Amino acid sequence: MSVFLTLTEGADFMEEANVLACRLSQRLKTKIQGLTAMPDPTGSLLMTGSGIGLYMPNSGVVMSSIQDAQRNTCEKLETAFNAVCLREHIEPKMMSVRHIVGVPEQEFAGAALLSAGLVFPHDCGRASGPYGVAFEHTLMSKRQPVIIAGTDKDPNLSTIVIAWDGSPEAARAVALHERVICSADRVVIAQNGDKLNLEDKHAPESSERIREWLEVRGMATTVRQFSGSVADGLLKLTKDEGAGILVAGAFGHSRVEEMIFGGVSRSLLRAEDGPALAIAH
Repeated sequence: MSVFLTLTEGADFMEEANVLACRLSQRLKTKIQGLTAMPDPTGSLLMTGSGIGLYMPNSGVVMSSIQDAQRNTCEKLETAFNAVCLREHIEPKMMSVRHIVGVPEQEFAGAALLSAGLVFPHDCGRASGPYGVAFEHTLMSKRQPVIIAGTDKDPNLSTIVIAWDGSPEAARAVALHERVICSADRVVIAQNGDKLNLEDKHAPESSERIREWLEVRGMATTVRQFSGSVADGLLKLTKDEGAGILVAGAFGHSRVEEMIFGGVSRSLLRAEDGPALAIAH
């Protein structure tokens, strides 16, 4: 079971995501594997003719130029990946790169199955290109857990914050990211005090539920409450605690409904200096 890192062309925060994936793999004592996914150029077709239209394969020259461009991109991504891994003291036997011929949307979602963690660079959480679509598809359509890296060049993974409101999405995020959570030295349970029923200790949002879940796994826990805006409160609390990862449930709808994520999820994903987000839907 490996930590997978999506090596995405043109990402502004690719290196930050690489560092996060390296440190996570070290805490989990597992391998890290970089993944590229690019479509097969031989499947490209051009339509020509008039009226009925005739489909013909691209010329050999065009095909060759596409293959060369893809090969150069893969080499650059692999070189950068290896450099960061070695700088983070990853042993060569614990790191590798796999270049996949296929559509990112399909291939990255497949990698999330039974992985220790699938990491996307920060850019993918707010992009509309093929990598942003791959992130959305993996999270929302395939309902696989994903980790969106933050913009921190030196993420601290010793402390993890869990956004807990008792919802099915929050519970699913905790369950699917169990290994990531248990790799930390300390876990902080974050709750919006404005939305709690403090008189009912058996309410779904009660911190007792998640505390018991963590204590069974031998995790040291602290409960912190905040008020006001959920997104702002979570970001501030995570920063105050020095946590490198925030575990949260993702809310929202499909692109067809014009709302990919709920307001909280959207704000967390677009935060310029927020933590990495370990999310599930």
